Amino acid sequence: MSCLLVLAVLDYGQWLVIEPIMTVEVVAPVEFQGTVLGGLTKRQALITGQDATEGYFSVFCEVGCIVTLAAYKSSLICQSCLSTRSG
Repeated sequence: MSCLLVLAVLDYGQWLVIEPIMTVEVVAPVEFQGTVLGGLTKRQALITGQDATEGYFSVFCEVGCIVTLAAYKSSLICQSCLSTRSG
């Protein structure tokens, strides 16, 4: 009986992949504010707030894809390293 129920669900059911949504805080120097906000928006982050103090700013957002966020972290680190070397 249970096999028939599973087969019925497989035939008539609808599959949906659900990803967790994470709240993230990004802290960076003020000169990278436009780059960071653009990068987060490009990666479909929902920006929920911002704050700035003494040369640094914070962006609070919600992100759905952890893989995209991990790749973005590496990208930000590379950009900041290149910026400090050229400046």
